[in-house]
Amino acid sequence: MGPKKVEVEKTAPPPDAAVVYGMTALAVVTTIWLCGSTLHLLAPDDFSGAFLLRSTPVSTMMILKDRFIDASMAARSSAYTEICQDNAGPGGFDKNLDAPRGPFPPFNKDTALQKVKKAEAAWNSRDPELVAMAYSSDALWRNRDELFIGREEIKAFLTRKWAMETNYRLVKNLWSWHDNRIAVRFTYEYQHAETGQWYRCHGNELWQFDNKGYMQHRDMSGNDIAIEESDRLYRWETEAEKKAAEAAEQAAKTAAEEAALAAEEKKQAEEEEKKRAEEEEMRRVEAELKRAEEEAAAEAEAA
Repeated sequence: MGPKKVEVEKTAPPPDAAVVYGMTALAVVTTIWLCGSTLHLLAPDDFSGAFLLRSTPVSTMMILKDRFIDASMAARSSAYTEICQDNAGPGGFDKNLDAPRGPFPPFNKDTALQKVKKAEAAWNSRDPELVAMAYSSDALWRNRDELFIGREEIKAFLTRKWAMETNYRLVKNLWSWHDNRIAVRFTYEYQHAETGQWYRCHGNELWQFDNKGYMQHRDMSGNDIAIEESDRLYRWETEAEKKAAEAAEQAAKTAAEEAALAAEEKKQAEEEEKKRAEEEEMRRVEAELKRAEEEAAAEAEAA
């Protein structure tokens, strides 16, 4: 009988380093994909020569909202520039629970023009509540040197704006459109509430809409040029002025009707007072005649 064989436990050879790195990378990418986001390594010259790792539009609105909290306009500008610099625009907006507001993307020439003219009419109303309802609840705005998010901030901005910009008249023109985006050029004239100076503003807007037809991103640039009142080109009667004129006309009509009614009531009261006085006088005369007759009869009996 030969020597007893000894079983030696076999172990797997150590994995190749490239395999380890490949499996690790696959696990990372899979995890990120499952979370609904991907990562991009930006080129060194994108921002001051530094490599930046940032999320795609799936989560950029969450990043912006966080970085906008109690931040200066300079800090907001930095966040906005980082998120929007590649023209993909922000993504990850809140789910829109509002009723649909057509027309809807993708736009064509007709539906894009409808959006532009609806916006023109709303802005000419100078009603912050009305204008704000065209934007999604967490709409992102850059308006000249101000950046903010949400309808409440939009309404606050418009309230401040139109408190200073009186006799406001605006024209918006369609510049171009593609998919869910529209580019607009606009001109408006206004008079400064405190100085009385007239201005004409020339500007451009970039709009992005959600699938329910609400604007979720607005990027606006504009320049004001001081003009004389005689230089004004937009002199039509605005809806607000029409309503004010109609209200004044109705108020004047109502006042005239009330004055006429008051005059008629006064006339009737005077006629009734005159009639009462006449009746009173007739009763007095009748009483005098009766007393005279009674006195005459008494004298006759005495005689």
